Amino acid sequence: MLTPVSSLPLSDYIQNEINNNGASRAICLSNLPYNLSEKILITELSKFGALQSVEYNVDKNAAFVYFTSIFNAIKCFDQLPLSNSILSDSKIFYSNDGNSVNIPAFSASNSFMNTTFANKSELDLFKENRPNNMLTYSRTSTSLSSPLYLGGLPSGTTSEDVCNKIRGGILENIKLLSDRKAAFLTFVYHHDAANFIARTFKESLFINSKCAKVGWGRNSGNLNPEIQLAVDNGACRNLYIGVNEELEDQDDYELIPDTLRRDFSIFGEIEQINYFKNGSCAFINFTNILSCIKAVNDFQSERSKKLHNSFDNRYTKFRISYGKDRCGNPPK
Repeated sequence: MLTPVSSLPLSDYIQNEINNNGASRAICLSNLPYNLSEKILITELSKFGALQSVEYNVDKNAAFVYFTSIFNAIKCFDQLPLSNSILSDSKIFYSNDGNSVNIPAFSASNSFMNTTFANKSELDLFKENRPNNMLTYSRTSTSLSSPLYLGGLPSGTTSEDVCNKIRGGILENIKLLSDRKAAFLTFVYHHDAANFIARTFKESLFINSKCAKVGWGRNSGNLNPEIQLAVDNGACRNLYIGVNEELEDQDDYELIPDTLRRDFSIFGEIEQINYFKNGSCAFINFTNILSCIKAVNDFQSERSKKLHNSFDNRYTKFRISYGKDRCGNPPK
């Protein structure tokens, strides 16, 4: 039987890992080597300490690992990325401990390594609670740009179709590759990307009624400092444009859809435009956050007069600022 942590004094090292990194006995690994065998997975992980249970999803190249000791889980979290292990390039995260569902030792008797449960209610409780609350911490810094790959998209899929299905974190960029029926999307924060990946472990992502393949893209390096600074001040892909509320004759100003798209396309590709209040207000979603940052900065800088002149002063009576990226809304 496992001894609850609360009944034992913790070392300063373990306590710091819990406080700073969300450490627990539970580890999640994603982006595992293709066709990795169960035996190799267990062998490599056992180097860090005794395992209580392992659940391996071959199709998604991911595994949930429970060590018998939080110390060994921390050792795995810290040392695996720096080791010569075949797993060193995999993504590693802390997950919820799951001790409340009393997960027994694993059995490696089949290709999908499910832990054994005393009854179906325990299994249902485990599946229901684990994925929703996992992956709030990762080995990778939150300032790291985190691209994801979406494959197998239906013909005719648009960037708007993809963004309509993305929730849980604001996006830095979305790039649609129509000829390859794929898309790359990059979250601003790495932990939002990790949480999104985790949710697809539990529930597949459907875009236009077709199940999409979801995985990590190639690491594109640290987040652009310009983007980080702008996000800290409220930036996102969404630009708000609305009639200045101080004007008495607000109904006399109207945004023309085709003209608005043509004008603001000079800043970058537009994913979606929404109109409200009889055309006196609109939200423009760019595919790249840098496009929105440039637009807002230009309209609020000393260059704004020249910019307004280039648009025949159509927007001098409008307030232009950041809106809210719908992809950042909580998951449904």
